[in-house]
Amino acid sequence: MSFTDVVATDRPTVRKACDGEAYLYMQVPCIIPTDKLLNRKILGLIISASAVWIYLFVHISVEYIKNVQQNMFVDWDVKTISAADYTVEFRVTP
Repeated sequence: MSFTDVVATDRPTVRKACDGEAYLYMQVPCIIPTDKLLNRKILGLIISASAVWIYLFVHISVEYIKNVQQNMFVDWDVKTISAADYTVEFRVTP
């Protein structure tokens, strides 16, 4: 039994729906063999654990560099303090 036997193309609505521009979509369930399922789970675990470790390494590195730069700024600020930072000028009248 062919597709044309099932759908009679002599009707105008069917002819319009089944022209050269029509697409046929099929859904097929993805069934993974049980012998490969364990390997996929282990691979997924390795990939996700690697992603977590990479994230933690980058996050800790960025935080470390940020804190070092803050300490260097405080050190620079302390070294560049002058008397002008704490003095006030005003006129003394007789």
